[in-house]
Amino acid sequence: MDAKAIRSLMPELGEFLSRYAPLFGRDENQLHAMTIMQGLLAGGERRNVENMAEAAEGGVVRTLQKFIAQGVWKDAAVLSELRMHVVELLGDDDAVMILDETGFPKKGVKSVGVARQYSGTLGRIDNCQIGVFLNYCSRHGHTLLDRRLFLPESWTQDRDRCAAAGVPASVMFRTKPALAGEMVEQALREGVPFRWVAGDSVYGSNPTFLQTLRLLEKWYVMDLTSSTRAWTSAPVIRPVGRTTRLGGRPTQNQ
Repeated sequence: MDAKAIRSLMPELGEFLSRYAPLFGRDENQLHAMTIMQGLLAGGERRNVENMAEAAEGGVVRTLQKFIAQGVWKDAAVLSELRMHVVELLGDDDAVMILDETGFPKKGVKSVGVARQYSGTLGRIDNCQIGVFLNYCSRHGHTLLDRRLFLPESWTQDRDRCAAAGVPASVMFRTKPALAGEMVEQALREGVPFRWVAGDSVYGSNPTFLQTLRLLEKWYVMDLTSSTRAWTSAPVIRPVGRTTRLGGRPTQNQ
């Protein structure tokens, strides 16, 4: 999409962003948010701030960098408004929540969460950031609903590094399935309708995450690793037998 096409869409884009604009605070922040959206729509292989500023015709690189890195706005409120918007346009009781992670290759070591780790996007272990994404899919359409940045233990165990990157001291290590569970539960609390949850083996091989979905009374379809074991029928639970005459009654089941 070129600059001319973006200009032709400005009325529609302005209407779309009008419900989100107050959540960005000051007028200048609202303008920066609009510029970023224009830059994202412009596409291109590298959607960095420099390219987005150029595509938006009028964006100042340093100002946009400061807005992205240090700007203050209501992040949680923006996402909550997004979920309400999605429900209005795509909401359906039979919708599917789709979980997946995406890798963002990096050359440096200062970007938050960057580490040598496996990226499905790259198909190998490399220096990258990993984002866990929650997607909403219904018969009316599909879109992104929420996201979390995965912070490896090498980061959460290095508080000086976290502080230098602006990571709050309260942020602790969370596995990808734990981050996924938080997003699903948040969507449910906000009244997002859905019946199914789908994901790859990162989530399907995690018993705690699957139990969370069962407790939420949601159905799920997940990939499994080839080493996963499962009961083909309900197992019989019986007390562990005593091996000696000493001791009290058995306290464990098997």
